[in-house]
Amino acid sequence: YLQYHSSHSHNKNTSNNQAASRRNVPEPPSNFTWVDPGWLAACASPTCPSHHKFLFECGIRHVISLMKQRPTNAMESVQLPKLNRLKIRIDDYCAPTLNQIRQFIRIVEDANDRKEAVAVHCANGKGISGTMLACYLVKMKRISAVDALKEIRRMRPGSVESAEQEKAVEQFYQSLLSLCQNC
Repeated sequence: YLQYHSSHSHNKNTSNNQAASRRNVPEPPSNFTWVDPGWLAACASPTCPSHHKFLFECGIRHVISLMKQRPTNAMESVQLPKLNRLKIRIDDYCAPTLNQIRQFIRIVEDANDRKEAVAVHCANGKGISGTMLACYLVKMKRISAVDALKEIRRMRPGSVESAEQEKAVEQFYQSLLSLCQNC
């Protein structure tokens, strides 16, 4: 049942996305949620023009891809809303480095300083995206790695998929603690 239900839901979403694309109606990418409403959202990889239109209409101006490779459905030739596309390349199911986490946080903070919202995605919007989002919560809410992981999993079930990704959140938390001790 679970396998049928999952593939049935996927086919339904694909059909809905294709229909929305034909009508040019904004359609949210799979797994879209605001983590910090109006400032930072996450989703699975946007796969059609209606996803990009949805993101733009939500006020998002920057889309950070955490995927190592370009999606097979890359749409460079399609006219899309003016979204600044940024890439931080990370292998699927791997953890970001501290430098990649800091780069992500800096991009989000810089955009937010300009009153611009950001969306982040990996393939499914769970593992690597969830890891980056948990690190964002550590820094912005000044909470522990454990609390950030609980919070992001409450907001976005399935986030942070491996022990390696959990460890990256803890390492980022520890790096912030050591910075504070040197102040």
